This record gives sequence, structure tokens and C-alpha cells, in this order.
Amino acid sequence: MDTARREKAGKQAARILRLIPVCMGLIKPGTDLSEAIRLGIKNNGLSLRDGDIIAVASKLVSTAEGRIVRLGDVTPSRRAYEMGALYKMEPRLVEIVLREADQVLGGLPEVLLTLKNGILTANAGVDVSNTPPGFASLWPVNPDGSADEIREKLSDEADIAVIIVDSRVTPLRLGTIGLALATSGISPTLDLRGSTDIYGKPLRYTWHGVADDLASAAHYLMGEADEGIPAVIVRGANMRIPLKLNDESPKLSPDKCLYMSAIRNNAMDTAAGLNG
Repeated sequence: MDTARREKAGKQAARILRLIPVCMGLIKPGTDLSEAIRLGIKNNGLSLRDGDIIAVASKLVSTAEGRIVRLGDVTPSRRAYEMGALYKMEPRLVEIVLREADQVLGGLPEVLLTLKNGILTANAGVDVSNTPPGFASLWPVNPDGSADEIREKLSDEADIAVIIVDSRVTPLRLGTIGLALATSGISPTLDLRGSTDIYGKPLRYTWHGVADDLASAAHYLMGEADEGIPAVIVRGANMRIPLKLNDESPKLSPDKCLYMSAIRNNAMDTAAGLNG
């Protein structure tokens, strides 16, 4: 290993990423979320430092913004009844998914595969877990704006960034991992094209999904059940905190997505008799 590479490896090895849970009680619609997070940090005996990233559960944001729907107030459409019968889902829940989704791609028992805000996700982000009985939560209307607002209101504490975290599944893998639904203050991706690997070969296509990595790390502490940890301070990521709010997006159009393009092309090949 040459000297430059050895020095770089040494710096990487010295980095320590800390995940600090922020336990909080239940909040209600209309709560000032930034102040609730501020109080939660204080009540946990913590404080923010320059460079910290606050990961916030999307459901916490949705609740504060009133993105909660009473199932009993929903009148299912004919399509909702038909899809509910086909996929063994409550028609009222299906109706909410249909209203929230930009596109329904299909499904299997008890879940629909949808596109929502350019993200491939289950049930368009509609969820009944960790909500009061008889209610469903929806994604924030403007997650990026919500992240910006939290960051701006807490900027008097320190120069921080914000990630709004939801859960997702990976094709052909069991279990949920974290998804950076929105970011503010950091670039969600790192363009490694033009960099070299450990053998000196140039990288041609690689982008590092930094925000999703950090969201997954925070999601590990947040959990999916009754952990009561809706926020996590990520410390030591050494991400640049810019002066301006972040307006970058890690989203890909379906025609540039490996999974979506391959599935579409396979369907076209099958129709043309090329997969026989």
C-alpha cells in the first residue's frame, strides 16, 4: 500500500460514528415538532453540536402535521372494493392508498406496490402501525420542506443537518431498512465517478447513497415496534453542512432505475417471445 493510500485508510479507521437515541413521548397533531425535538434532546440530557445530523422518524413528522386519517371517515370507491378483495385488504385502507399513490403497480396479499413522490414503496407510505386504533398515517405532504423547517428552527443550537427517516424493503430481501425520505443540510448522495478503487481502477457508475446509509443506521435504533425512539442524533459522520438549504434529490426516473427498467424490458422481451 502506497503512502497516500495508507494515510487515507488511517483517517477512515479513526472515524467513529455515534448514534444517540432521543426518547420522546407521544405527540399530537398540531405539535410544534422542532420544539418537541428540542425538549426531547434536553430531557435526555443531550445537546447538539456542529456537524450533528438529526434523524427524525417520518411518522413523528406526519403526526405533528396532522397527516392522520380516521378509517371510519373514508368511503371506499368501487375500485377500492375490487382491489381489497383481490389483495385481501380493508377497502377503506385501499382507498387511502389509491388517493395517496401516484401509481399502483400491483401487489400481493395485504400490500400494494406503489410509486409515491418518485419512490417505489409499499402502500404509498400509508401505515397503520404505531398509530391509534382505527387510524392510518400518511407521508408528510412536503418532506423536504419539513426537513428544512426543522433544521432552520434548530439552527440556533448548532450547525446541523436533518434526515427524515422512513422504512423500506429491498427486492428479494426479508426485513425493513431505513430510507431517507428527505434531507436538509447534506447531500443525499456522493458521486464517486472518476474516483479509483483499491486497485487504481476508475469508478464509472458508482454513487454512494449516503443519506440512505445514515437513515438505515438511525432506523436500527428507532426500530419498528414500541421502542419509543423517534429521533436519533448521528454524530461523527463528517458530512459537510452547507450554508444553503439542500435542494438535491437522490431520486431516479423509472427508465434509469435498474429494477424498474429490467422488469419492464423483461416484460417486453416476453411479449416478443424472446424469453422462451
